[in-house]
Amino acid sequence: MAFDHGTHDMPMTVLPGYLAGPGDSTAALADFLDGRPEWNLEHPSPRSTVAIHEDETVLIVLDARRAARHRWSISSYLSPDGPLDWTATLSPQAPAEVATALARRLGYVLAQPTVEQRHLQLWGGDGAADCDRRLHTEAALAGWSSSGDTGSTVTHERPDGTAGLVVRGFHGHPSSPGTDRVFTLWAGPGGRQTPSWTAQFTRFTPTAILVAALHTLTRPAPYLRRASQIPMAHRSYLSTHPLSRPRPEHLAGAAQDDFAEPLLAVRQPQNVLVAGRTLPPVRIRRTDRAGTSTIRSPQSTTAPAEPAETAATAPAPKPTAETAARRTR
Repeated sequence: MAFDHGTHDMPMTVLPGYLAGPGDSTAALADFLDGRPEWNLEHPSPRSTVAIHEDETVLIVLDARRAARHRWSISSYLSPDGPLDWTATLSPQAPAEVATALARRLGYVLAQPTVEQRHLQLWGGDGAADCDRRLHTEAALAGWSSSGDTGSTVTHERPDGTAGLVVRGFHGHPSSPGTDRVFTLWAGPGGRQTPSWTAQFTRFTPTAILVAALHTLTRPAPYLRRASQIPMAHRSYLSTHPLSRPRPEHLAGAAQDDFAEPLLAVRQPQNVLVAGRTLPPVRIRRTDRAGTSTIRSPQSTTAPAEPAETAATAPAPKPTAETAARRTR
C-alpha cells in the first residue's frame, strides 16, 4: 500500500528500507551485540558508544550527538597497536540497518578460524583487483545505469534516481593515501542535488564489506519504523504495511539475511597480495605494558562448533576506556 498520511504512529514495515530514515540506532546496536560476547562496550562520552572486537583490531563507533558528522563508523586496524587499514563512515540519516549489515558481515569474517580464511571471505579469490568488477556486476544485475570508466570516476545509479554508488578512480594514482575515501553510497528522493544520506569507504575497504553495503540498495529489504520516524520527503517513494495486519507476500519475502553463507565466491588465490599489501602475518608479536614480548596467534585449527552467528564464546577481557578513546580520535 502507499503511505497513509492518516495512519497513527504505529509500527510498520517500510520498503525500500534505505529510504526509511535512520531509525533507533542505539537499539540497533544493542540488537547486533545481543548474543555476541566477543564484542566489548565502552562509553567514551555520554552520547558515544564503542564496540570493540575481542582481537582489538575492529571498532564500531556510534556517535549519537545531534551535531555529529558521522553517526556510525566501522574501522579495521592492521594489528591491535598498528595503523588504520580501512574505515567506513555513515552520515546521521543513514538507516541503522545499513551499519548493522556491515557489522554482521564483518562479524562472520572474524569468526573464521584462520587468517587465510578471513582473507578469502573479505576479498574473494581474486583480491582487490576484482573489487570494481564485482561492484559493477552487482549494480548491473539490479538494472542500474553506469557512466564513466575505471581510470576516472564511475557512477552507478538506480533507474528511479533514489540511490547510487560513486567509485572515485585511484588507479592512476597508486601512491594516494589508503585513507582516501574512494567509494560513496548514497540515497534520497530522486531529483535532489543533495542525498539524504551517504556511506563512505576508504581505499582498502574489502570487497565483501562494499558488496554487503551495496546489497542494502540493490536488494532493498523492508525495515521496521513508526510513522513518525519516516522522513516526510521520502513518503511518496515508500510502500508500508502496519504490523497489526498480515504482511503481503512481496514484503514477507523481502527481508533476507544472507550472512549465514559466504558473500563472495571463494577460490584459493595463487598469492595473497591485496592492493600491493601482503597478507598480515599469522603470528603477531606484541609487547605488553610491563615490557614483556609475547607471541599471539589469531589462528585456531578447530572450526566453531556452531554457526558463526550463534556460537557462544567466553567474553574477552574488557578493553580500557583509554584504549577506546585513543582509537576513536
